[in-house]
Amino acid sequence: MFLQKKTEIPQMVMPVLLEQQNENKASLVLMLETLVHLAKLGDPIRGHDNDQGHYMSLLCLRSNDRPELARFLQRGRYLSPEITKELLKWLMKATIDRVLVQIRNFYRHNYLSS
Repeated sequence: MFLQKKTEIPQMVMPVLLEQQNENKASLVLMLETLVHLAKLGDPIRGHDNDQGHYMSLLCLRSNDRPELARFLQRGRYLSPEITKELLKWLMKATIDRVLVQIRNFYRHNYLSS
Protein backbone atom coordinates (compact mmCIF):
# COMPACT_ATOMS: atom_id res chain seq x y z
CA MET A 1 0.00 0.00 0.00
CA PHE A 2 2.83 2.44 0.86
CA LEU A 3 4.57 1.71 -2.43
CA GLN A 4 1.44 2.65 -4.37
CA LYS A 5 1.58 6.26 -3.20
CA LYS A 6 3.27 8.67 -5.58
CA THR A 7 4.37 11.10 -2.85
CA GLU A 8 8.08 11.09 -2.17
CA ILE A 9 9.24 10.65 1.42
CA PRO A 10 10.96 14.08 1.62
CA GLN A 11 7.72 15.72 0.50
CA MET A 12 5.83 13.90 3.25
CA VAL A 13 8.38 14.72 5.95
CA MET A 14 9.05 18.34 5.02
CA PRO A 15 5.71 19.80 6.25
CA VAL A 16 6.18 18.08 9.62
CA LEU A 17 9.71 19.43 9.92
CA LEU A 18 8.61 22.94 8.93
CA GLU A 19 5.81 22.87 11.50
CA GLN A 20 8.21 21.74 14.23
CA GLN A 21 10.72 24.40 13.18
CA ASN A 22 8.02 27.10 13.42
CA GLU A 23 6.98 25.82 16.86
CA ASN A 24 10.61 25.88 17.99
CA LYS A 25 11.02 29.47 16.79
CA ALA A 26 7.81 30.56 18.52
CA SER A 27 8.95 28.84 21.73
CA LEU A 28 12.35 30.49 21.57
CA VAL A 29 10.68 33.89 21.21
CA LEU A 30 8.53 33.15 24.27
CA MET A 31 11.63 32.11 26.21
CA LEU A 32 13.44 35.32 25.24
CA GLU A 33 10.41 37.45 26.14
CA THR A 34 10.29 35.74 29.52
CA LEU A 35 13.98 36.43 30.13
CA VAL A 36 13.52 40.09 29.13
CA HIS A 37 10.56 40.39 31.52
CA LEU A 38 12.57 38.96 34.42
CA ALA A 39 15.56 41.18 33.57
CA LYS A 40 13.39 44.31 33.52
CA LEU A 41 12.03 43.41 36.94
CA GLY A 42 15.46 42.56 38.25
CA ASP A 43 14.17 39.17 39.35
CA PRO A 44 16.47 36.17 39.67
CA ILE A 45 16.19 33.67 36.87
CA ARG A 46 17.04 30.43 38.60
CA GLY A 47 16.39 29.12 42.08
CA HIS A 48 18.51 26.66 44.03
CA ASP A 49 18.32 24.23 41.12
CA ASN A 50 17.32 24.61 37.50
CA ASP A 51 13.72 23.44 38.03
CA GLN A 52 12.97 26.06 40.66
CA GLY A 53 13.00 29.73 39.96
CA HIS A 54 11.11 32.43 38.21
CA TYR A 55 12.20 31.53 34.68
CA MET A 56 10.93 27.95 34.72
CA SER A 57 7.82 28.96 36.70
CA LEU A 58 6.90 31.60 34.13
CA LEU A 59 7.62 29.26 31.22
CA CYS A 60 5.38 26.60 32.77
CA LEU A 61 2.67 29.20 33.33
CA ARG A 62 2.92 30.47 29.75
CA SER A 63 2.83 26.90 28.43
CA ASN A 64 -0.73 26.59 29.77
CA ASP A 65 -1.87 29.01 27.04
CA ARG A 66 0.71 28.13 24.41
CA PRO A 67 0.59 24.45 23.38
CA GLU A 68 3.70 24.81 21.20
CA LEU A 69 5.66 25.95 24.26
CA ALA A 70 4.28 23.05 26.30
CA ARG A 71 5.49 20.58 23.65
CA PHE A 72 8.85 22.35 23.49
CA LEU A 73 9.28 22.19 27.27
CA GLN A 74 8.38 18.50 27.31
CA ARG A 75 11.32 17.82 25.00
CA GLY A 76 13.49 19.45 27.67
CA ARG A 77 15.92 21.03 25.26
CA TYR A 78 17.46 24.48 25.59
CA LEU A 79 16.59 24.79 29.28
CA SER A 80 20.00 24.20 30.83
CA PRO A 81 21.72 26.97 32.81
CA GLU A 82 24.41 27.17 30.11
CA ILE A 83 21.89 27.80 27.35
CA THR A 84 19.98 30.26 29.52
CA LYS A 85 23.24 32.18 30.03
CA GLU A 86 23.83 32.14 26.27
CA LEU A 87 20.34 33.52 25.62
CA LEU A 88 21.01 36.25 28.17
CA LYS A 89 24.28 37.10 26.39
CA TRP A 90 22.39 37.45 23.09
CA LEU A 91 19.85 39.73 24.74
CA MET A 92 22.62 41.79 26.33
CA LYS A 93 24.41 42.17 23.01
CA ALA A 94 21.19 43.16 21.23
CA THR A 95 20.48 45.75 23.93
CA ILE A 96 23.99 47.21 23.73
CA ASP A 97 23.80 47.34 19.93
CA ARG A 98 20.47 49.16 20.10
CA VAL A 99 21.81 51.70 22.62
CA LEU A 100 24.89 52.30 20.47
CA VAL A 101 22.72 53.01 17.43
CA GLN A 102 20.68 55.51 19.49
CA ILE A 103 23.87 57.23 20.70
CA ARG A 104 25.25 57.43 17.16
CA ASN A 105 21.98 58.86 15.86
CA PHE A 106 21.86 61.40 18.68
CA TYR A 107 25.48 62.41 18.02
CA ARG A 108 24.93 62.77 14.26
CA HIS A 109 21.74 64.72 14.73
CA ASN A 110 23.04 67.12 17.40
CA TYR A 111 26.69 67.59 16.52
CA LEU A 112 27.16 66.86 12.85
CA SER A 113 24.12 68.64 11.47
CA SER A 114 25.37 72.10 12.55
